[in-house]
Amino acid sequence: MNYPDDFSVPTFAAGKSIAVSRIMGIGIMSAFLIIIFLCGILVWTIRSARVEPYILATGGVNDEWQIVKPGNGHPEIKMTTNQVIQESVVWKFVQNWFLISDESELNESIWDTSCERIDCAITDGSKPCELFCMSSEKLFTRFKENILPTYQDIFNSGEYWTPNIDSIRISPVGDINNFGGTWRVKMSISTNFGEKIDIIAYAKVAQDIKSRPNTLGYYIADFNAYRIN
Repeated sequence: MNYPDDFSVPTFAAGKSIAVSRIMGIGIMSAFLIIIFLCGILVWTIRSARVEPYILATGGVNDEWQIVKPGNGHPEIKMTTNQVIQESVVWKFVQNWFLISDESELNESIWDTSCERIDCAITDGSKPCELFCMSSEKLFTRFKENILPTYQDIFNSGEYWTPNIDSIRISPVGDINNFGGTWRVKMSISTNFGEKIDIIAYAKVAQDIKSRPNTLGYYIADFNAYRIN
C-alpha cells in the first residue's frame, strides 16, 4: 500500500490532504531545481561569450572600404568610447569651420556671434550655434575677429566652400586620454570655381562636462589649419 494515497479512509481523513501537499512539494522543488539549472546555463553562456568586432577601414587602394577583423593578420585596434566621441567632435567641427555655403541663412546660423552657453543645451535637433558650442571662448573669439571677416568677403564675392567629407582623415597625436588630447586632420575643400584646397590641421580637444553636456563635455580648445597646396 502507498502512503498516504491508499489510506484515504474514514479513520484517516487527513490522508488525501497530505497526498496533495506532497505533490505540491515535489512540484515546487522540481521548479526550483529547473530554475537553478537554467541560471547555471545562463552564467556559463555569459562567461563563454566572446566579442569579436569587425572594423570598417578606409584609405587603402582607390580609397575603398574594407572590413578588418583584428587577429587575422591585422594588429588589434583598441579605442575607448571617449576617444571615439573626441574624434566625432573633431569630425563635425572641421566641417562647420571650413563650410561657406551658398545659403546665407545657413552661414548666419553657423557663424552666429550672439550665441551663449545656454544655447548649447538645446536638444530639439535644430543645432543652433554649433560652431560656437564646439569651440572654446578664446577660439571662437579668434574665429570671429580673424576668420569670419575673410569668410564673409569670400561669400560676398560669390565663392563657396564645401568640405569633402570622404577626404577627412583624423589621427591622434601623442597621448589621448579621457580629458582630451591633440588630433591631426587631413582633408580637402572644393570650391564652386573648381578649385581644390588641401588642408592639414591640428585640433586640441578639452573637456568641460557642465557647459557642454551634448558631447560629454568635449570641445575644441584650440585649432590651427594650414593650406598644403
